[in-house]
Amino acid sequence: MKDEKKWKVGDVYVEDVIYKHAKTLKYENAAHSFILNLADKRWKNVFTEDQLSVIEKESFLPLPTLPRELVEFLKKFKNVENLDDAWKIANDSCFDPVNQFDADCAKQSILSIISAYRWDVVNRIARQGKERDLMRVWRAIDDCFDDLKVDIRRSDQQAYASSARLNEDRSTSIDGSIMRKIVGVKPDLIISKNMLEYGAAEHGYEDETGVGTKELTERYLKFPKTLKDMMLKIGQYLDNDRKALRSLRIIGFSYTHLRMVGLIMDAPCGYVCRIRELKEVTIPCEFERFYTTYIRFIKQIFTLKVGSILMVGRG
Repeated sequence: MKDEKKWKVGDVYVEDVIYKHAKTLKYENAAHSFILNLADKRWKNVFTEDQLSVIEKESFLPLPTLPRELVEFLKKFKNVENLDDAWKIANDSCFDPVNQFDADCAKQSILSIISAYRWDVVNRIARQGKERDLMRVWRAIDDCFDDLKVDIRRSDQQAYASSARLNEDRSTSIDGSIMRKIVGVKPDLIISKNMLEYGAAEHGYEDETGVGTKELTERYLKFPKTLKDMMLKIGQYLDNDRKALRSLRIIGFSYTHLRMVGLIMDAPCGYVCRIRELKEVTIPCEFERFYTTYIRFIKQIFTLKVGSILMVGRG
């Protein structure tokens, strides 16, 4: 790495600090790939408070604004505590399915989850449902991208970008045989268009309140590396234009049982990829706190979607 291309904060280079920290780690970590997740509390022991503040604010782009009709629609649920009242608000709201797709999609998702609450489906899925049953709770993630005409894959398939990185040296052996293909992580969901990937999701079934081995491994190691692969692949497509690279945003959804965290990865400066996590959302088993739970979830996924529109358009 050339010093003049590194990210300088005060009198230190961020890459050098990450590298020094990574050398002390006994096991694989996202730091080895120069990925800095601002939600990872361990960075507070690596950088000073002032340095982390600069890192967080560097080339910071605020979260995108949602369409006005969607914002006004979701506000109607703010003080709703009764399931029938929520259903009436959603059912009585009318939107153009083409010109107001986001609001119309949100309406359909809300009606669907209200029906699931009415017949105790969410509670039964949470107690004894299989992993595929939980997809009914998170279905809005798949549906909200329909108008962008992207491919939403839940086919246990490796990300194109990760496969390309892992097999970039694959060729024929001396004896003429083809080297074995390396298979890496397979995200539970991939958002792609024209062979370029703009986001992904990882799903865990068992809820261990955020401290389970699978959740921690995927959220802080495997998943970030997959998102970085996607970012670098798009960067190659854009001829590694530095200005274009700085504007890239790769989105992610990390959900375990009835909890979900949205992620945004960017490359604000130097060789570092930064991850910002949105506030965790928990979907209750029964209809309660609807505005601060499911409606917050809807806001979050459409916020991530709106933030990805520019990237998808480039593909």
